[in-house]
This record gives sequence, structure tokens and C-alpha cells, in this order.
Amino acid sequence: MHRIEGLNFTTDSEGHKIFTEGPPPTVVTDDWLTSVQEEISGVIEGAGISLYGANGDPKNQLLAATKSFVNAGFRVVISSQEHFNAIIERTGANAYRFITNYRSVYLRHFSGGYQMSGALSPLSGGDTWGELSMGNVDILFAETGGSLDFGNTEGYVLVDNDDCHIYGLGVIGTGTVASAISYSFYATGLRSKLVNCKTSSRLSNATFYGFTGGTTEAIRATQSFVNCTAYNLESSGIIGAFHYCYNINNCFITTLTSSAAAIYGFHFCNRISNCHADSIVKTTALTNCYGFNNCFEISNCYAYAFSTTVSGAIIGFESCSQVSSCRAYSFSSTTSTVLYGFENCDQISGCRVFDFDSIGGQVFGFRSCDQVSSCLAGNLDSGTANAHGFNGCKRLSSCYVDTLDTTSGTAYGYNNCDFVSACSTTSIDATTGDAYGFYDCDYVSACLADDIDSISGNVYGFNACTYVSSSHTAEVSNPGCSYVDTSAAAIDIQYSCSSWAT
Repeated sequence: MHRIEGLNFTTDSEGHKIFTEGPPPTVVTDDWLTSVQEEISGVIEGAGISLYGANGDPKNQLLAATKSFVNAGFRVVISSQEHFNAIIERTGANAYRFITNYRSVYLRHFSGGYQMSGALSPLSGGDTWGELSMGNVDILFAETGGSLDFGNTEGYVLVDNDDCHIYGLGVIGTGTVASAISYSFYATGLRSKLVNCKTSSRLSNATFYGFTGGTTEAIRATQSFVNCTAYNLESSGIIGAFHYCYNINNCFITTLTSSAAAIYGFHFCNRISNCHADSIVKTTALTNCYGFNNCFEISNCYAYAFSTTVSGAIIGFESCSQVSSCRAYSFSSTTSTVLYGFENCDQISGCRVFDFDSIGGQVFGFRSCDQVSSCLAGNLDSGTANAHGFNGCKRLSSCYVDTLDTTSGTAYGYNNCDFVSACSTTSIDATTGDAYGFYDCDYVSACLADDIDSISGNVYGFNACTYVSSSHTAEVSNPGCSYVDTSAAAIDIQYSCSSWAT
């Protein structure tokens, strides 16, 4: 819109052009009248109201449009349970949604959270729990403390509309009685985005995930989860924080517990950056605990401070691909639990595994991994079992094993690895067991086996290795090796470089 520019306008004290009745009066121009008409018409039509013709005009459409915008929830602010209940409607058994006229909702901090269970909640029709759909809400913004409390019920937030953005919303529970809780947030709409959302204090007796993404690959690819957290979640079934979620950034997980099944931090998730799985405790011997499982395109993430007092396995990254600059560290076990940093992963670069300590279980930095470059396995300690830097890995380059210890097991820097180049070991130590730099490795070039010690066991630089070139070890015992360009003991056939002998 523009102010009048016809002949004979005047100005007010602030210099704005205004009308004057003269003499002479201000000339009203056609372009100004059209501007006024279109500004008003735009408001009416923007509310979904069709304009009348000259005949039958009730002359109240601008008022109706204004009321519709107010009722549509533009800038609606909720600060009481009663007001919250008033904007929720029941659509079926255990199914609720924000009234469809509302397009945006602002939730103020409300002590204890807005109730989604019990007599004070919007539940009706005899329901004891409810799924809350977004309806037509495009934006929901919650202040710090703006949470929905589902108590001990299986209720959850369903983000089923396209282009819905949710900021700061918490989904919490009482966490005292287990229910068949499946989700806290279930996002099924295209381009849905959750920012600073959180879930905590939920107790389930079924498979439960804090955040679950779309039902298809095409939907998940458009969604995103930013600065979200999941903590104090427990189930007697499988439990996870993020499941089938894509485009995850700066998210945090801590204190997930399952009394009978597997624990997953990030499960079947893609495009993950700067995310942390922290302080997860495995309490059941029945299944394993995973930081990142079946995930792809992961960068700058870590699995930290996983621990257990029962048997089984703890795994930082399992069946993951395209992993860069990630860490698995400070894993501990007081039993025979096996500790893995990276297991069955491929295309890994710049990753580290360190500070693993198991009393009676094997310890692996990297196991059955492929295409590994510039990675470190260090400070790995097993009491009565074997300790491995790299085990069963292929296509390794510029990797390093530093400080590997075992009391009565065997210490392996590189065990059963193939196509290894520019890799090294140092401080490989065993007390009563044997210590190996490289064992049963093939096609090894430009590698170093150094500082390998055992108090009462055997010490080997290269053992049972084949096709080794431009490599070095100070250890005098290198038995069972073939086609190696060194004059160390027990090498069957010597070449100056690797050779495919027939």
C-alpha cells in the first residue's frame, strides 16, 4: 500500500502525506483507490472468503476475515491447562489433534507440563491415553518448560502434516508404571522439522523409540532433527532414541535402559552430524547395546561412557557406512562383555577408539571394517581375554595402534587384516599371553611393528603374514611369513617387494 500522492496533499508533523479538504482539496487518484481496495481484498481472500459482487455485499467481510485470523491461532498464546484443552479436539478413539483452524501455537512455560492424561487433560470419550496430532499447525513454539506430560500412558505427538516445524517442545512422562509406549515423537509428514525438542522420563514395556521418522525413504529424506535430546528412557523391550530419522544435527542421548532387550542410540538413521550418545548403561545380558547402528553419513559424532556389569556386547558404531571424525571411548565392563569401537563398518576416516577397559571380555578397536584410513585404536585393555586394535579389517591406510594391554589374553595390533599400508603399532603389551604387531595379515606395505612386549609370552613383529614390503620391525621373531622383503627369522621366501608367486 502507499500513501496518497494526488495533487494538493499535505503532510503531518512526521512528514507523512495526508488528505486535506482544502481549498483546494486533495485529488483522490485511481492508483491509490486500487491500492486500498487490493490491500483489503487481500486480507479477506487470504482468510479463504470469496468477495461479493456489487449486489448483495453484506459489508462485513473484513470483520469476518479478521475474526477468522484470530480463531486460526495466529500468535495464539497458551498459558493455562484450560486454554490448552480448549484448542484440542477428539477425532476418534485415543486420537486427538489441535483444532484445524489453528495454524500456529505458542506454549508458555507451565509448571509440570500441560497434562495429556488424567482428569485435567483434554482426553474425553472414555480414553485413558491419546495420540496428539498437529492438525493444521505449521509452527508450534514452546518456551523452556513448555512440555506435554503423558504420565504413564502410551500417548505421543504425531507430526503428520507437511511442512510442520516444532520448536522446544518436550514430551515427558511420569515413568513409574510401564505402558505400551511406542514413541514420544512420530514424524510422518514431509519436510517436518523438530528443533530443540526433548523427551524424558518415559517407561515402556514394548519396543520404544524417542524420535521416529517418516514411513518411507522419500519422506525421511525431507525431515530434520536439530538440537534434540532423549534421556531417562527405559523399557523392558527394545529401546532407542532416534529411529529412521534423517538429517540429524547436534542431538544428544543419555541414560537409556532396557531390562530385557537391545539398546540403540541412533538406529537406521542417515546424515548425522555432531551428535552424542553418552552414559548408556547396559543392564541385561540378553542382547547388545549400540551407540550408532545401521547408520550412514556420520560425521563428528561420539559414543561415550558406555558401561555394563553383565555379559553380552557393547558397540559404539555397528554396520555403519561413510563415517568420518567420530569417536568411541571410555567403554567399561566388569564381566565378560565384549567391547567394540567400530564393528562391521566401512568407509571410515579420521576416527578414534580409546580408553576401553574390560575385566574378562575381548576388546576390539575396529573389527570387520573395510576402507579404513587415518584411524586410531589406543588405550585398550582386557584383563583375561584378547585385545585387538584392528581385527578382520580390509583396505587399511595410515592407521595407528597405541597402547594395547592384556593380562592373560593375547594382544594383537593388527589381526587377520588384508591390504594394509602405512600402518603402525606401538606399546603392544601382554603379561602371560603372546603379543603381536601384525598377525595373519596379507598384502602389507610400509608398515611398522614397534615396542611389542610380553612378560612370559611370545613376542612377534610380523607373524603368519604374506606379501609384505617396505615394512620394519625390531622384533627378531617373525615366524610363518612368506614373500617378505626382510631378512628376519623364519621367513620362507624373500623378495624386495610384494610378489604374486605361483
